[in-house]
Amino acid sequence: MGKQAPLVSVIVPVRNGAGTLRLVIDGLLQQSYPNLQILVSDNASTDATEHICREAVARDSRVSYLRHERPLTAIENFKSRVSDAQGTYVVFAAHDDLRDADFVLSLVAVAQYRSDVVCVVPGVSRFSRYTCDCFEVLDPVKEPVNHYSTEGLGIWQRLGFVVVNGFPCYGLIRRDALTAYPWLDIDYAPDMPLVLHLALYGEITVAEDATLFYWVPTEQKSPAERAVANSLKRLAPFPEVRLAWACGRAAASACQARGRRLPVVVAFTAAWLYRTTPWLRGAAYDLVPDWLRALWRRAKTRLGWRLN
Repeated sequence: MGKQAPLVSVIVPVRNGAGTLRLVIDGLLQQSYPNLQILVSDNASTDATEHICREAVARDSRVSYLRHERPLTAIENFKSRVSDAQGTYVVFAAHDDLRDADFVLSLVAVAQYRSDVVCVVPGVSRFSRYTCDCFEVLDPVKEPVNHYSTEGLGIWQRLGFVVVNGFPCYGLIRRDALTAYPWLDIDYAPDMPLVLHLALYGEITVAEDATLFYWVPTEQKSPAERAVANSLKRLAPFPEVRLAWACGRAAASACQARGRRLPVVVAFTAAWLYRTTPWLRGAAYDLVPDWLRALWRRAKTRLGWRLN
């Protein structure tokens, strides 16, 4: 891309991530795409995180370090350096995930090809074991990502993005899309409103030749435990209802920013149905006797309908 390569701001939110942070920063500094601004947001860490960050600042002028003296919620920590981002694009880099050496280069190449794209999602491989190499992990398991594309989807199909996970948040995001986001901070699935905002603000596409190595702990936290870790408080009642309302607000805000009108109540209702209908269908399926399920499948086959 030469001298015209756009600046990419990489925001690294971290809290007590000393065990893996050096690998993450090394992987960013050694990217084949050099035009980077690396913004570390230290959420009042009590381990060696500060030392690792100041060491990185001393060896590379592209790294900027900000330490918060009091703990913030995860969303507050993600947001805290968005205003410092000067790049055309922004990448959020968690302190425990890794990327291949051409990660940024591959994502920018796709984003530059299409002006309507606001987010480029990388290929994703889950892993649980590190090596000493910032571009290598042990036993990665590839995740399908083709369903993240919004190509050809209407507004109601895009509202269905409330049921996908948060991988688009770790792709390449156009900065104007981030600055238009209202940054809704909730204690349950806080990345979902941002994903929905991106899906309604512009186009999301996929670049599978870029790889995000997404770390998965061997012991998963419950929603209540994640609420305490991310929001510093206990999980409040009716999490799905509150999530649907936050998603409705994000959807309405994104549509308004693009000159379209979508009432919050309508978006909330759609988000709620998308979140709950699969569970209701599953519960109903479990209650239906086997002979009736078989009869229904035969009827769908005769009608030419697709089987689930």
